[in-house]
Amino acid sequence: SNVSARVKNIEFHSLLAESTRNSVLTLTVKTLLDVLQEMSSEIVDDSPQYVEIASQTVRHHKKILEALKEKDAEEVFALMRKHILKIQGSLRKVKSKTR
Repeated sequence: SNVSARVKNIEFHSLLAESTRNSVLTLTVKTLLDVLQEMSSEIVDDSPQYVEIASQTVRHHKKILEALKEKDAEEVFALMRKHILKIQGSLRKVKSKTR
């Protein structure tokens, strides 16, 4: 379900952050996830925009996990940066349409 997609997204980012054993990063990610939840709270879970953002997220996460498995830190960094910027842009677009 889409509700569990939101939960899975939070779990994914939380586990990634916690795996670094860096408390500053873990706290930063938690804060960013709180902001993300706030930004996306107005998006209806079964709206076409949400479904597109959710599938985009899954594609990004798979690529990030592959880079992690390959222990390619530069690629992980590049993919995470791209992921964050892309999702941020998608959420902004959706929010501007709902106003």
